[in-house]
Amino acid sequence: MFTFHNDLLHKRIRSCVAYGALLGIIDYALFLADFAVSGRMLGEQALSGITVVNPLITFLTFINIIIPSGTLAAIAYAEGRGDTDDANRLFGQGLIICIVLGVAFSAIVYILGSSYYGHMHISGEVSDYASQYCLGLVFAPLFMFLNTFLYFIHIGEGFEGVCVASSIAKLIVTVILNIILCDIWGTLGIGIATTVGYLASLIVKSIPMFSRKFSLKFRVYVDIRRLMHLTLEGLILCADYICPFIFAIVMNKVVIYEMGEMGTVVFSIILNIETMCMSLYSCLANCVQSSIYRYKAEDNNVNIYRAIKFMLVFFIQLSVVLTVIIQLLSPFIPEFFGVREEATISASVLSIRLYTPFIIFLGIGTMLSRYYVYMGKRLYGFVFILYTTTVVPIIMQFILGEIYGSAGIWIGLGAGYLISMILNLIIIGVIRRRMDGNYNRFFIDVNALRRQLSYNLKATENDIRDCLKKLKTDIKDERLDSVRWGRIVFMAEENMMNILDHAHDTTYNIEISIIRPDDINKDISLIIRSDCILTDFVEDTTYEQSFRENIISRFMTSSIDSYFLSRKTETTIMYKC
Repeated sequence: MFTFHNDLLHKRIRSCVAYGALLGIIDYALFLADFAVSGRMLGEQALSGITVVNPLITFLTFINIIIPSGTLAAIAYAEGRGDTDDANRLFGQGLIICIVLGVAFSAIVYILGSSYYGHMHISGEVSDYASQYCLGLVFAPLFMFLNTFLYFIHIGEGFEGVCVASSIAKLIVTVILNIILCDIWGTLGIGIATTVGYLASLIVKSIPMFSRKFSLKFRVYVDIRRLMHLTLEGLILCADYICPFIFAIVMNKVVIYEMGEMGTVVFSIILNIETMCMSLYSCLANCVQSSIYRYKAEDNNVNIYRAIKFMLVFFIQLSVVLTVIIQLLSPFIPEFFGVREEATISASVLSIRLYTPFIIFLGIGTMLSRYYVYMGKRLYGFVFILYTTTVVPIIMQFILGEIYGSAGIWIGLGAGYLISMILNLIIIGVIRRRMDGNYNRFFIDVNALRRQLSYNLKATENDIRDCLKKLKTDIKDERLDSVRWGRIVFMAEENMMNILDHAHDTTYNIEISIIRPDDINKDISLIIRSDCILTDFVEDTTYEQSFRENIISRFMTSSIDSYFLSRKTETTIMYKC
């Protein structure tokens, strides 16, 4: 029976969520490996040394994600418009810039590793560990930049499985070499192991680029003005990567002042938990980013609304599960990091139990901040993630730290997430009132949402017949141009039947979206999306078209803005009239 549930959208997002969660866990395991190996094999001083270098690693992670993130947004938007040539140019530009920046930052890491940590107000032993670890990472930025760029490209093009495979390869190589090289060269060996792990991941990610299923083509192209625009876009999109960098720098100084060097050990554990959560949340947000940008390029408000609702519910559920697991494991976590002193273990367990109940608000805040940027509220999205993850938590830990001592520091950090969410509700309410109530709490135009029609079904004769009956009923209610609506119904029917013709023994999902502008004299968009992968029968002159495909292609070529887009996971056809 025909249903109104968006099966195709949910299938796509569930796939994104599954791969995103797995990627986040693997990324965290990689982050954890250096801390765990250094603490267990070299002692707490080495653990403190790697913790001191963490702000640099976080900063590099943030920098190397700016260009890829902005490029992915632009590619997704170009594909949403059907402009594959522009998508190819953007792909080429991003690859060139990432190579240049990777080489430049490798030189910077070498300079820092040689001199910077020797001038910090820490013991000589911790400083030596930090400098050696940094020197082991000299070539890591080049591999990091290329890795991150291909990660975003593959996520956007539906190759999430390749990203998981590359992360698994990186994890295996890094862990094995960490154990071997740490025993030989200490923290220098740990840094080298991490670098080689990035290289292994890059090799795996490069394989799909030579496949016929990889739709993007490399084009030599650099547009400085456009590059600056993409950099700004990426900078705003990736604020949740720079915030941990600021957080780590400030909190390192706070805990050293309040608790001495023992504080860096306790904080390294809290930092690991926060990094794990942010890694999960950011990977999940990255996976859904390209879909939302495509929907936005199509003006498909119905799909945007459903996608954000699905993601917020999932973030809440994931955060609750994480909180329960971490609370149960809290007595064993310090020992896993090689902490042996009873006082440090007790302080660490207490900090974990006080901090983790609040991470649910960190998850919601991370997703909402990204979403605000997707919807054009760039400045507010950037400011929101900044005060959610950094400003308000740090202020609260100072206030509660003065009242309750070291326990107040960890309560304050978590409570800052909650207070930030309350502030967000107030601010959003004020913004909506200034917009005269025409937008809902997710910044979607309510009137535009009501004008759009959406149908979701299986590629079966009964479902297609029921969908067409419902579509014709909705059209009659609108009392619009019968000729144009006749074309829309005809194209919807022919495309659905064409997918059915290709189904054979497989039942595909079909999504029909009709985007109607406020002015009925403007073009109406029909979007047919399916997980049935079709050959481009509109542009491919070597493809032997069926009679039905010939009719569809004739209708599409008569419309200037119509397009056919086939990706690894789905086919999208847009027809305008």
